[in-house]
Amino acid sequence: MYHVKPTMCIGRSCGILLCVSDGNQQIEELKQLVRRNIDLSTETNKMVHSMHRSQRWGTIYRVIKIGVLIIIAASLYMYLSPFVEQIRDIYAKIAEFVPGL
Repeated sequence: MYHVKPTMCIGRSCGILLCVSDGNQQIEELKQLVRRNIDLSTETNKMVHSMHRSQRWGTIYRVIKIGVLIIIAASLYMYLSPFVEQIRDIYAKIAEFVPGL
C-alpha cells in the first residue's frame, strides 16, 4: 500500500515522497527510478537547449545569406544599368529603321 506525501521543492526539482509499508527495498527502487528520471530529464533538457541553439544560428545564417544576396543583386544592377541603357538605345535606333521589330 502506498501513501503519497508531497515534499518541498529544492532548487529546480520537486519530488514526491512515497511511504511504502512493504519495506526498504521498494523505497530504494523508487529512489533509483527518481534518480533515473532526473538524469533523463537533464539529458533531454541539454538536447532541447542544443536544438534551440542550432535553430538560432541557422536563422542568423539565413539572414546573413539573404543580406549578401541582396547586396550582390544591388551591386550588379548598379554596375550593369549603364550597359542595359546603351543596349536599349541601340535597339530603339534599330527599331526606327526596321519596321516590325
